[in-house]
Amino acid sequence: MLKLCGFAVSNYYNKVKIALLEKGVPFEEEHVMVSQEPALLARSPMGKVPFLDLGGGRCLTESQVILEYLEEAYPAKPLYPRDPVDRARNRELIAHMELDLELPARKLYRAAFFGGVLSDETKQLVQKDIEKGVRAFMKIATFSPWVAGGEFSAA
Repeated sequence: MLKLCGFAVSNYYNKVKIALLEKGVPFEEEHVMVSQEPALLARSPMGKVPFLDLGGGRCLTESQVILEYLEEAYPAKPLYPRDPVDRARNRELIAHMELDLELPARKLYRAAFFGGVLSDETKQLVQKDIEKGVRAFMKIATFSPWVAGGEFSAA
């Protein structure tokens, strides 16, 4: 049985978990934190989560790679549109979410989750980056009713 390894606070972990649930793929969860311990590095070479343990000593890392694997290995309930342009647009939306929204927002995590202090300069830079990312995202997202159109998808 597949084993999703990571922790539920991670957007990337939840992205994979939602895909598994939507596809109806049976899986187990294993709470794993990021580390550089040899046992974790044997399963996730960068010590990152999430990763998907396929069994037999095989693991996949990187959430988008895991989604691509799930799409190919479990095609009965697709999470990407059939049309090549719509499929590419779906991946484009995912890239914008990850690179232009989530990545800049990470600079806020220490303050948001752990009581850290942010400089005014950092706040202004993050706000500028996120506003730019939102403007770009809004140009390609449809929200009709889902972010990428009429059907639930990976985006």
